[in-house]
Amino acid sequence: MALDDKDFVATDDSLETNHAGIFAIGDVRAGSIKRVGGAIGENPAVVARIHAYLAHLGEEPPSRARQSPTALLDDARPHEAKP
Repeated sequence: MALDDKDFVATDDSLETNHAGIFAIGDVRAGSIKRVGGAIGENPAVVARIHAYLAHLGEEPPSRARQSPTALLDDARPHEAKP
């Protein structure tokens, strides 16, 4: 999963990570405001995206190609296991 330089999860505008069907909201997401109200506000948006994703399982992917981690976030990098 793509992370930023502070180890927050990189998402696109729909709150989806660089892995199809995996979404992130709240404090773990890069660019979030790190407040409970922010996560509460993101909840309805991500629920709608999850419903849309599940409704289209088995169909051809949308016309937009999956973005690379660097396209999602300029300074995104692959997560490295920490000891």
